[in-house]
Amino acid sequence: PYSIIFSEGFCLTIGYCHLRRDIRKFALDFIKELRLLEEPFEKPKDFDLKKYFKSSFKIFEGEIQKIILRFDKDVSTLVSRRKWHPSQKIKKTKHGDLIIEFELAGTEEIRPWIYTWIPYCEVIQPISLRNQIRKELSLAQKLYK
Repeated sequence: PYSIIFSEGFCLTIGYCHLRRDIRKFALDFIKELRLLEEPFEKPKDFDLKKYFKSSFKIFEGEIQKIILRFDKDVSTLVSRRKWHPSQKIKKTKHGDLIIEFELAGTEEIRPWIYTWIPYCEVIQPISLRNQIRKELSLAQKLYK
C-alpha cells in the first residue's frame, strides 16, 4: 500500500496491483484476507498522492473532461466562497450568475454534488452530463407526482 485515505465514509488504500499491473484503489471493507510477507517493500519515491488525485473531484479517475456549470445569482456568493477543486475557474455574469469551469476526471463524482445545488445549478457542458441530469431529474419527478 502506498497510502490510506478516508473518503465519503470509506477507507481506501492506494497501491500497486500485481494482477492489473497498475496503481489501484482498494476499499478496505472489501479486503477478505491480509498476509504479512517476508519480502521487503518500499513505496516508489516518485509516487505523489496529490498528483495521483489531481484531476479527481474527490477520488475517482477517468477521462479528463471540461465541466461548465451555471449557478443562479441567489447562491453565487455561497458557491464562490470555497475552492471546490484546484482546476476551478470562476466568472460572474453581468446578471450576477456564476459560471464555474472544472477540468475533472469523469463526471461520476461531481454529479451528486450538482444535485446538492438543484434548482440553482445548471450543467452547461458536457452535453452528455446535461442529458444525464435531465433524464435523472425526469425520473425523480415521476416519483413525486
